[in-house]
Amino acid sequence: MINLQKTSGISILYDETNKRLISPALLMKSPNVRTIEQMRNVLIKKEALNPKELYYMYRGVCFEKDLLTFQKNKISYDITVIPSAIVGNEFVKTLGHYHQHYNIQLSYPEVYEVLSGEAVYLMQREDLKDIIVCRAKEGDKVVIPPNYGHITINASRKDLVMANLVSTAFKSNYEPIVQREGAAYYLINEQGVEKFVKNIRYHGTPRPREIDPDYLKPKNLDLTRDPIYVEFIKNPKIYEFLSKPDIIYYETQRT
Repeated sequence: MINLQKTSGISILYDETNKRLISPALLMKSPNVRTIEQMRNVLIKKEALNPKELYYMYRGVCFEKDLLTFQKNKISYDITVIPSAIVGNEFVKTLGHYHQHYNIQLSYPEVYEVLSGEAVYLMQREDLKDIIVCRAKEGDKVVIPPNYGHITINASRKDLVMANLVSTAFKSNYEPIVQREGAAYYLINEQGVEKFVKNIRYHGTPRPREIDPDYLKPKNLDLTRDPIYVEFIKNPKIYEFLSKPDIIYYETQRT
């Protein structure tokens, strides 16, 4: 049993054996389960059979006393559990999606926080001219900037538990990823070594460039050291950019 209190700021445990979160104090519904059958089309090895369940999504997690604050600001706090696994020869990952647009120039952003384990965030710009890889460890916060689709990969031997804050004003768009049978790159395990393999259904996409989590934080936004749940409840205005991405400045392009 892993106590996530320190990294999340809320009273919650992770049961490694049953791959489930436990917290009598929180409003928390049963997770949505992403199965291998639902993911088959985006896997590099479509004949893979195991594991049957790939990851678990807990939506709208909060204390009852904080529910109105989340609803009023149209923000959801979610937790995703991605157990360590190899699917065929590929590290386990999320399906991947893009966000709808807030205006003609910007789509909605998102903020992730690693509560336990390690994450590899692969982001691809809508025009596919930029592919970003961000590796995050426990306690790191990662901003998914506007106009980037993204998937999360667990390439470690430890289960990954991550939280996110995201606007409830839109629905995620999975179709661009599904139609091309995955993101622009797959991350595979080649004889114990990580290797990015290009998805042949993409043409002219650049090699992924690796950046640190801090690089993606908006330049005119100061995030504190508090966990994102605690930070949001203390001052929801800090995360107003999740619903209004035009109020801050992002620097994501190659220099």
